[in-house]
Amino acid sequence: MLGVSKTSSLGPDQERWKRVRHVVLDMDGTIYLGGRLFAETLPFLATLEELGIGWDFLTNNNSKSRADYVESLELMGIVVKAEQVVMSTDACVATLRGDFPEVHKIFVLGTSGMKKDIEDAGFEVVAEDGCDWVVVGYDTSLNYHYLCRAAARNLLLSWGA
Repeated sequence: MLGVSKTSSLGPDQERWKRVRHVVLDMDGTIYLGGRLFAETLPFLATLEELGIGWDFLTNNNSKSRADYVESLELMGIVVKAEQVVMSTDACVATLRGDFPEVHKIFVLGTSGMKKDIEDAGFEVVAEDGCDWVVVGYDTSLNYHYLCRAAARNLLLSWGA
C-alpha cells in the first residue's frame, strides 16, 4: 500500500471513479515538481490502488533513461515497473520499428539516457558516418557543430547516401 486511502474524499464522484480502469499521469509538474513529491500524490495513488485502477507515468522528457526515472520514483516512495514509465523515446522507437523497419544504426543527438533506451530497444547507436537514421532529442551537450553534422548527415540520407 502506498499511503492512506482517501476514497471517502472522492465524494459523489466515487461511483465515476469505479468505472475507470487505468490512468496515465504526466510526471514532472503533475505528481512531483523537480525532485519533490506533491503531498497528494501517494494518497491519490493509494486510492487508485484501492479502487483497482492501474496507472502508468508518462514523460516527454528524455533527458534520463527509463531506469533513471524508475529509480527517481522509488526514491520518492513510488515503486513502479519499468514498463509503467512511458517516454517520448518509446514513440520514436515505435515509429522507427513500424515505419522504417530497415533502420538499425542510429546517430543520436541526445543524452546518454536516451541513447541507452534506444540501445535497449535493439538499435545500434553509432557515429553519424555509419548511421541509417538521425534521431534528435533533448541534449545538454548539443551545440551548433553537432547540429550541423546531424543536419548534413540527414540530408545525405535523404539523397540515398
